[in-house]
Amino acid sequence: MLKKIILIFVSIIFAFPILIELKLRNFFKKKYYCYYNRFGWADSFCFYISLYNKIKNNNFYFALVWDHQKNDMCEFFFDPKKIIKTIIFIPRFIPSRIIEKLLNKFHSFPMTLNQKQKKEYYVSRNTNKVRDFLKKKINLKKNNNLFYLKKEKYVCFYFRYIKKAKGILRCSTNIKKCYSIIDYLLKNNYKVLLMGYENEEYLKHVRKQYPIAVKLNKVLFMKDLSPNHNFLDQLFAMQNSKFYCGTAAGFLSMFYFLKIKALSFDGYKEDAHNHNSLKLIKFLYKKKSVGHLKTEVNETDLKEKNIIKKTEENSTKEILESLKRYI
Repeated sequence: MLKKIILIFVSIIFAFPILIELKLRNFFKKKYYCYYNRFGWADSFCFYISLYNKIKNNNFYFALVWDHQKNDMCEFFFDPKKIIKTIIFIPRFIPSRIIEKLLNKFHSFPMTLNQKQKKEYYVSRNTNKVRDFLKKKINLKKNNNLFYLKKEKYVCFYFRYIKKAKGILRCSTNIKKCYSIIDYLLKNNYKVLLMGYENEEYLKHVRKQYPIAVKLNKVLFMKDLSPNHNFLDQLFAMQNSKFYCGTAAGFLSMFYFLKIKALSFDGYKEDAHNHNSLKLIKFLYKKKSVGHLKTEVNETDLKEKNIIKKTEENSTKEILESLKRYI
């Protein structure tokens, strides 16, 4: 309870000055400030790539950022002169998503890219052009610390673990399932590169569960390889991996653009998943009971009351069976 109160207090301290600055900047509008008011990693990427040419080439367009995640991403895309930080900038150790949730409750913080536009760009546009752009950027990488990954046989893995899922559908509540997947990958001579920020709950559990594998560098942590979670470092690691395996998350979009195989589980079915361009991604969806039958959870089901409590996660057996096609 105390932790929740502290988070709310911190959110208010940061949210209101950011909101006021945005209103003032938009009122005295000598420049066009591009900012994305959702905290999704993949959504932010699609937003910035959709405005890439305008921000890069138009003297009046700038990327406005208030946290390190968006700033790191913008530094990947744009010249530093095209990036403007808010006066009150959220420190790396504070979860910006909590502050952004508060910002989103205000009408003066409008949606900048609607769901339909995001999906249209995500699926229908020329992904080869995006892929070529990413590869060009990756090839310019000068950080030698990660170059050794080119010679390694590893899988990028992510497990959004929430012991008691409240309000979040795309997550897993069984940490033993995480261990079983890692065991299977290690048994088949793959190293496992764990993705995610240092505050990810599953990372703490895995480090305790696999002390020897960590010491032998068979289980790797992206946060150790790139402490500041540099966006280019993450892309470099993704491109040189054999495939992705993990909970449905924003990382999938990068593997989609890079055209690398991926296995996603414990998510829900979206209309965009039927598109032919997503054929390299295997989706496993949570299920819900309808009478005596079990059906895959889809976007429409999200409107259903208490849908999270009614869903059933993908089993370890189901995931490992799907993994066989990648091994």
